[in-house]
Amino acid sequence: MVNQILFGEHDLSKIPKWEGKYFSDLMAELIDCVMRVSSSPSFILTKGLVHKFGLHPLSRKMPSLEKRIYGLFRQYFESRSKETSSAKRKLNLLDILLEHNSKALREGRSDEVFDETDVFENFRIFQVAGSETSRVSSGSIIHVLSRNPAILLRVEESIKNLT
Repeated sequence: MVNQILFGEHDLSKIPKWEGKYFSDLMAELIDCVMRVSSSPSFILTKGLVHKFGLHPLSRKMPSLEKRIYGLFRQYFESRSKETSSAKRKLNLLDILLEHNSKALREGRSDEVFDETDVFENFRIFQVAGSETSRVSSGSIIHVLSRNPAILLRVEESIKNLT
């Protein structure tokens, strides 16, 4: 769902990949790295210095992961930027921002144009918000159901009745 909002592609094969991983997969991996580093005892005990100086293995992994994510985004951004026809653009965040940029430039409002970095940062925020919300919700539901077998049975029965 988040990929459709960001990229406007129902067919995920049209979204750029790096070594078989989509933008969303790489963002999830980056989020996981950040969470694991920031919750590690060494990070807590050193007040973040272990990350600042790249002493944690995941701290060393994160910059290259961020470069890959930006590279994938840039590849897609450039391909969509070349698309000049509004009719060929899709309803998604990227095309809406590109359309805004085109209109602002036509009307002489260059100060309102979003540069590539602005657009990328918006993508990162949406990707994190969309995937983390789903991840937390799913985890919470699984936890609640595991602690309440009676509710789990009711959910199972409801699902069986749908088919």
